Amino acid sequence: MKKVIYLLAVAVMAITLLSGCVFRSTGTSSSPSVSGVTPPSDSASPSMSPDPTDTLSPSPSSEPTPSAQPSPFEPVVTVETDSYAYTSDYINVSVETPRLVGVEDPTVQDTINAVFAGIYDDAVEMTSSMETQSKDDFEAGFAVGPYALDVKYVVHYLSGDVLSVTISQYTYLGGAHGGTSIYPFNYNIATGNQLSISELFVGGSDYMNVIDTNIAAEIVNRDLYELAPFSTVGSAAQYYLTLDSVVFFFQEYEYFPYAAGIQEFAIQYPAFSGMLAPDYASLLITPVVFMPGSDNMLGGGEYGMVSVRGNSSTGYVWHYTMSADGIVEPGAMVFTSDSPDPMAGADGTYSFDFRGIGPGTVTLTFEKYEKWEDASSGTPIETLTFDITVS
Repeated sequence: MKKVIYLLAVAVMAITLLSGCVFRSTGTSSSPSVSGVTPPSDSASPSMSPDPTDTLSPSPSSEPTPSAQPSPFEPVVTVETDSYAYTSDYINVSVETPRLVGVEDPTVQDTINAVFAGIYDDAVEMTSSMETQSKDDFEAGFAVGPYALDVKYVVHYLSGDVLSVTISQYTYLGGAHGGTSIYPFNYNIATGNQLSISELFVGGSDYMNVIDTNIAAEIVNRDLYELAPFSTVGSAAQYYLTLDSVVFFFQEYEYFPYAAGIQEFAIQYPAFSGMLAPDYASLLITPVVFMPGSDNMLGGGEYGMVSVRGNSSTGYVWHYTMSADGIVEPGAMVFTSDSPDPMAGADGTYSFDFRGIGPGTVTLTFEKYEKWEDASSGTPIETLTFDITVS
């Protein structure tokens, strides 16, 4: 009975964004070393429902002020990382949440960051109670391993006035398996407002039919068993944006069994031609595709993409380095499987986004290592270089 009560308590705690203050170690999401490994896709647990009215102020930190860029380059908005880690015999905790830097309106920046800070604080505050319960389970003789809490984020899109990021939370509470939930945060960073799916489209357009028809067809194509029949994503659709698609997803058990994981359905923007609202019509702009061994050109403020082949199940991942700073800004990384079944472990394509932020030439060097290696400890099995000139 004690364990049942605790599990319910953990769920309740995670539903509410707490407003405590903690010290954070900070880093940047624009790290030159990128693993290309997607988050685990097993099961849902505590909720992190975003609250755009949250007024929590993050802990003070020394945030860098981006230098002004010469025309036609825009001031740079970047995403930095607030991180926390804790390990004991009874629990393993890793928390990484985003924090915006360089938003033109500081009030908007504080409003958005307050939501992310609330998630960070909530996760950190869960650590103590989870560790206590895990210790009790071990001493009672029925624990099968340390409890775990792993919170991480992925920036899928950051261009102009649009930010699209997801935060995943993996929790293991001593049962047969852990669980993962994914939560989307889509913001207009000019206003600080979260974007519902309807705000992306022209009123009265047939966008919902396009979404529902594509998803229904893909469910059939993947031969997915449905716990409940899919009809529509509805006005509260869970989605995120990438350079070429709007991606809808369903939490575990929402429509499909645990074994199916969190299913994602990408619909490319041309399917919505003529339907996107004027403020978001720029989503239809095709990014520049960088070619290895070639002179690649990119305009100020434009996006380019590096596409490399891979398969995370083989034990090899891509890392990259940049020969110079201040020319291109790293953005999102997206994996697209060759297989209609995202759990099949099939080969696929990793796409890395970069935005031109300053004039000059930079070389991107991509190297494929085993997961536990990098340039300091191993030899890459494949190397690709991309020369990019921004003007």
